[in-house]
Amino acid sequence: GATQAGLGLWLLDQLLRVTDMDALGDLVDWHVQEILKRVGRPSVEWLATALARRQAMESSDSTHAIRAVSLHLQLSRYVTAVSEDDRDERGKVAAVDLLVGFAADTGTVGYHLPEILRDIDPAGALVPDAVARRVSAATDVQDVWRLARVAGGYGVGGRAWKVIARSVMERAAGLADDERRSLFSALRRHGPRSWSGRVGEVPQVFIGAAQVAQSLLESETEPVLRPFWEWNVAVADAELRQAEERAKEERGE
Repeated sequence: GATQAGLGLWLLDQLLRVTDMDALGDLVDWHVQEILKRVGRPSVEWLATALARRQAMESSDSTHAIRAVSLHLQLSRYVTAVSEDDRDERGKVAAVDLLVGFAADTGTVGYHLPEILRDIDPAGALVPDAVARRVSAATDVQDVWRLARVAGGYGVGGRAWKVIARSVMERAAGLADDERRSLFSALRRHGPRSWSGRVGEVPQVFIGAAQVAQSLLESETEPVLRPFWEWNVAVADAELRQAEERAKEERGE
């Protein structure tokens, strides 16, 4: 009961004190997960406080040796995820809003925030609404861009993504073209993309991406979102043309 839950929090508190959690390696993560299965996971309220602690450690370190967010021990995977049942839970709604506020962080918490928020709210029950509220209140385009990145953590075109994208697109209207393109890019899925194929052939990933982009544009019924999909088609088509040119060069044409 309470003793077991206290043990889990004590263990996680010890982790928070470690300046370089990456140095602990992958095996520690497995042990932590196994212990939390038995003693219970903390809530998102704990995570908001924990990340604030780690952020303070990182920002006060002049040597830049401390990373607030570890690649091996991801604190967001140690908590109980929120769900639709939590929409009326004031404590959890407030904690999610605090976590979304880390979008303003220029360190590792802000950089990894899209994955962190997807971990704690994979279905998009609370995060998208919290992001949309902050987008509407933002006074700076850069703040909107940082918040827009959260959308990329969810499936592009899905319900959760659209809640965020709608608010971003409303703010994008009337901006200069370069600012609009920057916001559009932030809404896309982030991270490396890999593919394979034979020399001289166009990889299927580019052909498929262009077809999917066109399909998403044609199926969009909300006028506010159509400029994003039009831009997305243009980007996918440009990437396909580049792939076609590379294939021609490889064939010696």
